[in-house]
Formats: sequence, C-alpha cells, structure tokens
Amino acid sequence: MALAESGRGPLATALALVALLCAPLPARTSETPDPAFARVNDAVLTGAIRDGFFYIGGAFTTVAGSSFPYLAKIILAQNLPVATWAPQMDASVRALTVSTNGASLYIGGDFTRIGAAARGRLAALSIANGAVIPTWNANGEGDANDSIRALALSPDGRTLYIGGDFTAVGGVARNHLASVSTTTGAVLPWDPGADGRVRALVLSADGATLYAGGDFTAVGGQPRRGLAALRTVNGKATDWNPAASDGAVHALALADATLYAGGEFAQIGGAARGNLAALDTALDTGVTLDWSPAVDGPVHALALSGDGARLYAGGGFSTVNGAFARNRIAGLRTDIDGADAIAWDPGLDSAIASMDFLATSVDGATLYAGGEFTRIGATDVTGLAAFGIAAPRTTVDPEGGGYQTLSQLTLSCADRSGAGCAELYYTTDGSDPVTPVAYSAPVDIAIAADTTLKYFSVDANGNREPLNTAVYAIDTRAPVTLDSLPGALYGSADIEDVELICTDDHLGLGCTTYYTLDGTEPTATSTVYTEAISLAGLFPPAGIDPDEVDPLLHLAGTVTLKYFSRDAAGNQEAAQTVLYRIDLSGPAVGVSHATGNYAGPIAVTLRCNDGAGSGCTDMYYTLDDSPPSDGNTTDESGNVLPRTERYTGPIPISSGSVLRVLALDVAGNQTSGIVGIYSFTSDTGTDRNSVGGMDLALLALLALGRLARCAVRREA
Repeated sequence: MALAESGRGPLATALALVALLCAPLPARTSETPDPAFARVNDAVLTGAIRDGFFYIGGAFTTVAGSSFPYLAKIILAQNLPVATWAPQMDASVRALTVSTNGASLYIGGDFTRIGAAARGRLAALSIANGAVIPTWNANGEGDANDSIRALALSPDGRTLYIGGDFTAVGGVARNHLASVSTTTGAVLPWDPGADGRVRALVLSADGATLYAGGDFTAVGGQPRRGLAALRTVNGKATDWNPAASDGAVHALALADATLYAGGEFAQIGGAARGNLAALDTALDTGVTLDWSPAVDGPVHALALSGDGARLYAGGGFSTVNGAFARNRIAGLRTDIDGADAIAWDPGLDSAIASMDFLATSVDGATLYAGGEFTRIGATDVTGLAAFGIAAPRTTVDPEGGGYQTLSQLTLSCADRSGAGCAELYYTTDGSDPVTPVAYSAPVDIAIAADTTLKYFSVDANGNREPLNTAVYAIDTRAPVTLDSLPGALYGSADIEDVELICTDDHLGLGCTTYYTLDGTEPTATSTVYTEAISLAGLFPPAGIDPDEVDPLLHLAGTVTLKYFSRDAAGNQEAAQTVLYRIDLSGPAVGVSHATGNYAGPIAVTLRCNDGAGSGCTDMYYTLDDSPPSDGNTTDESGNVLPRTERYTGPIPISSGSVLRVLALDVAGNQTSGIVGIYSFTSDTGTDRNSVGGMDLALLALLALGRLARCAVRREA
C-alpha cells in the first residue's frame, strides 16, 4: 500500500516489491540467537548435553509450542523436543546431570511430584523414556525438604553430591549438602553441614575434592565464607580458604588448577574482585590470580569455551572491565591477566533481566544460554537461546613438513560463527604472535629457509582459535641409514636382531626406512622398518612345519638385506646391501662302531656332518663319561673345563668305555653327547655279565640315561 501511494506506476511498484522481498537478509552473527532453535515460554535454569541430546530444566512449561512442564529432551540435530519424553514435573527443575553410563538423568529442584510418582525435589529418570526409576528413592522417603540447586556426579559415577536450601534428605538431617548413592538414591554418611544455602558444586578431576559455592559462612567443620573445598572422603573442609567477603558465590567453573567463581562479592582470596574471580586451587591459601574482569553486577552462570580460551559469564551485570557495556552476558579472555572482554556482545536489550544458565556444546561451536529474558538484541526469544560461537579456523597451504624447495605459504581464514574473520596473527620465527594483521583475503608469506610458523585467527566478535604451529624444513640432503649388525657368518650364540637407524636431524622431521630380505631391490612399496629385524626368526623358512624341521637343512642359509631411507622432504639415499650367513644348529656326529659288546679291541672312527651349515671344524672326546672340552667349554657353574683329546683319527678302545664327543662348526655351534658305550668279552672266560670290571646292568642304565640327553651348547 505504501508503495502504491508514492505515485509510482504498477510496473514500478511491482519491481520495487520484488526487490524488497528478494533483498538479502542481514547475516546472522554469533551475537544473534539462532532463530531455529527450540523455543520455550519461560526461563531455562539448567541443562546437560549427552549423545546428541540437550536436557533442559527450568521454569518453562512449553517447548516448541507443546507442553513440556519444567523438563524436556531436545534433539540437537533437529532443534525439537522428543515428543514421547515428557516426565510431567509439577514445579521447576534447577539442576540436572546425566549418569556416567548414559542411562539415567538425575534431577533436582522445587518439584514434589513427577506424574503419579511422589518425588520431593530429587529423582532419577530413565534416559530412554523419561519415566521415574522406581527403585531410586532416597531411603524410601524420596525427598529433600527444600529446594535442590546444584548437582555434581563423582568420576566413577557411584556418588551424586547435592546442594541447596534443604536441611534433610530422605528423612536424614543434612544441612544444605549431602551425597546419595546413584544405585539406590540412599543417603550416604558424607555430611559437611553448611550453615547456609549452597548454589554451585564442581568436582576436581580426580573426584577427591568438591568445591562448593553459596551463602554459607561455615562448612565442613570450618569457617568458610561463600566458597569452600571439601574432601569427598570425609566431608571435612581443606585448608583452601579464599573467603568471599560480603556476599555469595553463585557459579563455578574449573579448568585444570584454576577455579572461576562468580557471584556477589567485592573481595575474594585476599584481593578486590568485583563479582568474578579466578582462584588457584593448587595452593592451600586459595589465592586469587591476577585475572580480574571487574563485573559491575551479580554473576549467576559460567561456561568455558571448548579450548578454555574464553569464559562466558551470565548474570545481572551491565558492564565488564570497568567500561565495556555488556548487558547480562559477556565473553572474557582467560589467557591474559586483564580478562579483557571479547568483542562478542549479544545482550543489547534491557529486556534481559538475568542470565542464569550457560553451557557450551561438545564441539565448542555453540553457547546455550538460559534465563529471564524475552528479547536479545533485535531477536524476540524467551528463556533459552543458542549462539554460534565457533572460533574461526585457519589453514596453511602447503602444510608443514619437509620440502626441497619452497618460497611461499598462504594462510586462509574460514569463519564459523557468522561474524566474519577479522584478524590474523602469525610469526615465522617460532615466537608466539602478538601483532594482528587485518584479514580480508588469504595472506601470502614469503619464506626462504627453515621456518617455524605460528598462527591463529580472530573473528569480528572476538572468537579466537587456539594457536597453531607448522614446521617447514627446506632440505636437499639425503638421510643416512646405519645397520647395527655387520654382514658376516653368525651362529646361534652370537646372532642378533638387526636395527636400522636413520639419521635425518633436519628440524627433527625424521625419515622412513624401507627394506627387503630376499635380495630384491627395495622400493617405497617395500616393508617399512618399524622394529628390529629378527634374522633367527627367518629359520626355518616359512612354510616348513617346525615339528618336522631337519636342523641340518633348515636352520642355516643366507639373508640378503637391502634397505634405504627417505626423509620428509623426499630426499632418498642409495640402497645399501648387507649379506648375512646364518647357521643356527650344531653338527651331527656319526660313529663307526655302534654301542655294544665286542670280542676284542676296536678302533672307532668319528664322522662330522654339518649339512647345509657352515662346516665342521674340530671334535674333542673323552672315554670315561666326563664332558669333552675344547678348552672354552664351561660346566653348569661357569667353570672352564680343561681341554680334552682332539680327534685326529680312529680312537683305539679295548676296555669298557663311554665315548662322549664335542663337535664344533665354523659358526661356533656345538654338539656334545654320548656317541657310544662299549664293553668287551674276556678271552680268559670271565663272566660275560662283567666287562672291564663294570657290571653290564649298570652299564645299560648309564647308556639309556646318557643317550636320552640332548646336545649341550657351549657358552659364548
């Protein structure tokens, strides 16, 4: 109508209307709530994200226009509530957490009934269908006698800590703090006994310490104003005592050894801090860190970004850092002492009464905010808002690594929040970058030598990515590879695994070694060296049944190792070759006369056979059953045995004897054992059961025992 009244003709009016309707909408930035996110009709006070679902509790009664009183389960991929998951609470939910196994949802608040089940302010629900778990009921009483405001779950998932306004849980006296079993809901003996309301709880990573914030002045048997560290083993307060001066602590967030505390106080940890502070938990004193954002009003909620670089604060404040207008919500840098507010500033409308809940998504790309508001900036939104706060992502082309030639790098920033890339920080000398470059297009960086690039980007709302590092090695020199075992003949006593050591110290980028063991030339598709090569493990060869191995044939052979290395820049050394002769078995000894009884003197000939091995060298023998020795053989105690007779020709034997032989091959393998037991018949009619004064029965037993023994190998 307004266009027609301007006096334009029908065509002009139509064209103007088309232009108006087709004009691009203003781009949504991370300061603007997501208009597609599930809408509620009143404040969200708590929430938890698990397995793609967002569980919310608060004062609302509808979600996306449907009835979900005080509690709902939102499918994040669809931004819609699960229609069949509707527990039907009768009053507000103020705290919730998901069990470690993802099967249960623990809730606390002001409610006294859930559907038909009586549950006074504390309950466990099925994650699957939202039904009350009937066996989970504190001491059979099933209630706290006043509001529950905070929950914390132990790392092992067995204990649920609760804080609030109550003075009894499940019929057991518990002042503002208690713990219950996650199996049954039964109240546990743990009893710190705070003298005032508890508003916030957070556990240390090891579960040994519970940090509690609230309105109390004593807890755990000690005077503690507003904030305390409690031992989970006994409920006693530790020596850590920051002592918030004149108010309460409403919110806590823990990052490693730093505890962020928000609330209503002017001093904490011995230092002036307006409503928000960072405290060192590693020291018993509870000392306040230099980080000081100076918030001018109460802080009710805190949430850390996924990388810990930003702390988001919500509450009833209007300025931070003493000057920057931030209405009820702000993002603060955690990496500088000044705790400077980032540019992100969604809370421009006075309709925001308070932000009471903050949480970041698992991937750190979204900030969820709940509280008492009906409008944020130019967006009408009640009770719950979702902001895209993903930091920008910077890529470098080419990626870090080794290069034979390289003259230029290109840094490109990709915005992920909608705010637009604003600044790029980088250095090429390995130092942390501090000077920004305005970003509007990819930035080219010239390099001429080895370079350590450090970089990150910041978007227009102050979301900054973590510091990245890329190392570039300009390298034209091939690596050098050494083998730990020189080519030679090796026996069972001195064979070792072969290590291939590649040396390429150019900026520590390293190299890759390829090898073959069959004499073929190695290539980049050959086996990659990852661990020492076992030469002994190659014998017997693959395909031969170990139980049917003839050691003289299959425990000896030749291995031709060929290898080379290539570094990260693509430089490659020439292939090297090492020849190993392997002989792992001792020789076999043959004898011309078998064990037995002979009528007269004999001359015994010994034969040494090393099969496919390195070849026989010497044989040593004894005739009295004592161990033969080449002068290097040791007994079981390590004593060196004297050298015995060396075999040079037939051995004359004319009386009862036990012939033992030690045979050696070129590789140093040896075989030692009995090869013959001999007795003789007397020409003068001596009893045939007696030979050389030795009873034949005893001789037979000796023969059986000795022949059963395996070859003994000499100590190297």
